[in-house]
Amino acid sequence: MQLRAILGTILLCLSFSSFGSLFPPSTEWYQVESDKFVVVFPKGLEAEANRVLNMVEHYTPKLEKSLTPVFKTKKKFPIVISSMSHESNGFVTPFPLSSVFYNKPSIFPGAEWFEILAIHEMKHVVQFRAMRNSPTGNVLYILLGNTGQIVHEFLFHPAWFIEGDAVLEETLLSNGGRGRSAAFELWRRTHELTSPRYSYYRSFLGTGQDAYPYSSHYELGYFMATYLRKNYGDDVMTTLVNDTANFHRGFTFNSSVKNATEGDNQPSVYQKTMDELRAIWTNQYDSTEFTSVDKIPTREKQYWRSYYPIGEYKNKTIALLVDVKDEGQWLVAIDENGSEQKIRRMSFGVASGYFSTSKTKVLSLSNNQVCWPESKANPRFGYQSWADLICLDLNTNQTSTLIKDTKLTSISVSPDGSKIAGAEFDENRHSALLIFDNTGDEISRITLPSLTSAYDLTWDADGKNIYFAVLTPEGTGIQSYNISSQQTNTVLPLDNLGTPRSPLWIDNHLFYISDYSGVDNLWVIDLESGQNFQVGRRPFGSYFPVVDNNQNIIMTDYQQYGQDIVKVINPLSEEQKIEWLEMESVSNDKTYYFAPLLEARNNDPELKPGPPKVETDYPVSKYNRTANLIHPHSWNYFYLGNEFGGSIVSNNLLQTLSAQAGFSHNTEFDETSGFFNVSYSRFTPIINAGAFSQFVESDWLTDEETQWRDQVGFLSMSLPFFWGEGPNRNAMLLAFGFQYLERQDISGPYQFDENLLPVDGELGSAFASVTYSDITQNALNSLARGTGFSLQLYTQTSVDDWSNLEKDFSSATLAFQGKGFGLGEVYKVLMYGDTQSGSDSFYLQPNFYQARGYANDVVRDNGFILNTEYQIPLSVIDQNVLRAIYFRSTNLVAAYDYEYAEFNNYSDDRSSVGLGVDVPTNLLSNYFVVFNFRAMAHYLIDTDETSVQLSVNASL
Repeated sequence: MQLRAILGTILLCLSFSSFGSLFPPSTEWYQVESDKFVVVFPKGLEAEANRVLNMVEHYTPKLEKSLTPVFKTKKKFPIVISSMSHESNGFVTPFPLSSVFYNKPSIFPGAEWFEILAIHEMKHVVQFRAMRNSPTGNVLYILLGNTGQIVHEFLFHPAWFIEGDAVLEETLLSNGGRGRSAAFELWRRTHELTSPRYSYYRSFLGTGQDAYPYSSHYELGYFMATYLRKNYGDDVMTTLVNDTANFHRGFTFNSSVKNATEGDNQPSVYQKTMDELRAIWTNQYDSTEFTSVDKIPTREKQYWRSYYPIGEYKNKTIALLVDVKDEGQWLVAIDENGSEQKIRRMSFGVASGYFSTSKTKVLSLSNNQVCWPESKANPRFGYQSWADLICLDLNTNQTSTLIKDTKLTSISVSPDGSKIAGAEFDENRHSALLIFDNTGDEISRITLPSLTSAYDLTWDADGKNIYFAVLTPEGTGIQSYNISSQQTNTVLPLDNLGTPRSPLWIDNHLFYISDYSGVDNLWVIDLESGQNFQVGRRPFGSYFPVVDNNQNIIMTDYQQYGQDIVKVINPLSEEQKIEWLEMESVSNDKTYYFAPLLEARNNDPELKPGPPKVETDYPVSKYNRTANLIHPHSWNYFYLGNEFGGSIVSNNLLQTLSAQAGFSHNTEFDETSGFFNVSYSRFTPIINAGAFSQFVESDWLTDEETQWRDQVGFLSMSLPFFWGEGPNRNAMLLAFGFQYLERQDISGPYQFDENLLPVDGELGSAFASVTYSDITQNALNSLARGTGFSLQLYTQTSVDDWSNLEKDFSSATLAFQGKGFGLGEVYKVLMYGDTQSGSDSFYLQPNFYQARGYANDVVRDNGFILNTEYQIPLSVIDQNVLRAIYFRSTNLVAAYDYEYAEFNNYSDDRSSVGLGVDVPTNLLSNYFVVFNFRAMAHYLIDTDETSVQLSVNASL
């Protein structure tokens, strides 16, 4: 029992440091700082760090106007710029409280990436600090530090409130933001106008079987936060935070909403928000005369399933299929009758460019070749990542890597396949247009203006001009580059009136997608006259136009359950041109749900949108790693009967040093226990070390209580690696080390039984483990989101020089998960075996796996266990009970287990079959806290008995 606890501590330490630092160890770090913030950045980004510091200084006071933290702090808030990342992201972490800004821009309309992050992430900082405004939040912070504030957020503040208000702020305070994008509201607008409205809880928490790929608390929260602030003033956010978790206000967030709105709870606010939006969207819908298209036949859809055309090959439409329930992401070929042929499974990263808000083109088809940039990370340091240029030959179905380790964000293959154009955004935030030959050799490089993000590249028919959309601090537009003259020209001026996407050249006309009219639709520019027309007017949104061999446009058209493929016949014919609308006759009719709030800000100098007009030049200094190694952020205290104690946790900003320490005191025996462990992960391998002294009182293996003290020290090293190609992800963790245990007798009312627990025993042992997994990404809402296997091997052996005891222990775990035989089904198989030898009086408890259904563990020296189950999705529940538990759906579970055990000269086996149901559930209606309730009836084959077991598994 005690050694099992020791091993558990070691494994916890290994798990705690498995990832370790995600930055390469050779990175040179610098900083700029003001009175309130410090920005830490890699060498070369001095100007960008200054911009970030100026923006957070500029925006934070504006953000505090609608949510004021009562408790002020003199600590400078740290921001880390992750310049080597090839993903678009940004986040705030409480461990320690800091923010990370990823370098690569995401295509949000109308604002530069770091400006969006400065607003959005600093709003989260303001929210986090304001958690202490309520007495409960303050008490939790005093007791638990930053962990207490996370507990407070999880228990009392719904994710839509946290993220929605941040999205609203990015929209109000910049000239861009997601609230200005029709693509951001696409799923909800379509569902509201085509289907019965979901309940508040289903809309917020989802069921996995909905009419959109996933429930977005960003989008729902933006609308609900905007409704609250429009109707009850900006101060309503401060009121909600201050009142939540106060008993005199009803304690819950829902009660705070009712108090602030004088009677409306969260579901009521949701319904009223949707009523307002439905009125806006219905008016848009009813006032638009839609154009017709020809639908290309595809499989009927009963849940969200979308097709995105890439081009045409051998009279078949090549498209990206995104199926969120069963099949996942595939490149497919569709013939004129709608029959599909799967070509290649694609990664979620490639697919997300098509169905996320950014709606950016990733795949390019020319002749028989499909190419795309595929992100990959440094196997050891995950914040360093690149893109490989991958090409697929449709004739042979073979892929090749044309260019490795690039910073390409978008590519396009020329019509004859001889050249490839690519947009680059590098670690120093420099943007360029690159041209390669078809072997991957760079032909030319065209530097683009600072802070420009180019995306959605395309060629004209003869390969003389490249057209591309751009996002700049001044807005979005379309530009061209002429290869002969080496000149860049503006085709569509920069502004914030629409977000242009997917330019497509046909016969000296440039077609593109824009949401200028309030819905993303097809537009065209006559390149000779410069005139701009709206070509198509579809109800919900059209995206990703490509041209087929007959000069027709194929594109996606959003419907109730996702994107369908449609065809615009001969778009330049006189018959089609009759329906074109000049841009001057089309009103800029975006939803702009935030408009009333923006009007008030335009008249208030303290809240007026836009970045700082004058920037301070902050001095640059070297970041001192040594001085910033220790950063305590969480702690706890406890008192349980005759025992009290506490612990503290520290992580430094760059996540290279993690440490934990704690103690407990037993007042009955006047004995104190303590522990300490530390992990240093800047380099490879990661080094873990720790020690603890533990007082134990137990009746384990004896009929009477005994007391002893275990003193343990360990030193280990671990090597984590993560890699993969396309939808496949591989991980390996190697660990090895040494442990020393000294067990000391403590005189008490009873003595040790010498035959069972040796007094003053010493055990020195070496241990090693290897964990390997090979997982393929599956459908987003499938029970088997990943399919593949994992293997874990562990061994521990005593070292004679340290031990007067001997013990050898080995175990192996092999787990499989795969898709079932129907829609959304999954099978799971787990095999576990262990063996131990040595001193019989020093028994090591093996892993907890056992044949399910049996109440007792089996004592064993050697054993084997097989757990199998088959899960089938059944139905949606969509039921909330007292706002405390939201039941999402049900899954049928069938199981078979087998267990074999040997102990000394005894051996036995047992088996069971089971049938039951899983109920995925959100606790406290929290988006992130998902529990799986399981009820299983097991038939015990060996005893001819039946048992019922209830279990709960939690995940964050």
